[in-house]
Amino acid sequence: MAQNAELDGIAIVGMGCKFPGADSIEEYWDLLDAGRSMVTEPPKGRFPSHEHGRSTDKSVFFGNYINDIESFDNRFFKKSGREAASMDPQQRLLLEVAYQALESAGFFGPRQQDTEVGCFVGVCASDYNGESLLRTAITYPA
Repeated sequence: MAQNAELDGIAIVGMGCKFPGADSIEEYWDLLDAGRSMVTEPPKGRFPSHEHGRSTDKSVFFGNYINDIESFDNRFFKKSGREAASMDPQQRLLLEVAYQALESAGFFGPRQQDTEVGCFVGVCASDYNGESLLRTAITYPA
């Protein structure tokens, strides 16, 4: 039994994330450690909340909003501007966070070899509404 466990073992060697108020694992840990809530009013220009059918002059909207959603570098990911503009924002975030996890694992460094690598993704299952949570982990066979 112990021999099989060694053959089936995996190691998480890289991670990436993007949460409201945290663009890295370190920033996310700092938020958790401080016990901070990231619930805020919508960032200016994110969406026209006062044009909502149920809004009034006194309406106030709150949510958890990811920073810099417009900062996707389409050329870095070899996507045309037209293709990037038509992508769901969750797809753009996924590309960024998957790259962050691969980079964290040192995959792009000098030890990059012909190695079997798995990239596992956990995504909040909702349509993009400014609060999607993305986490990735990179694993190499033991």
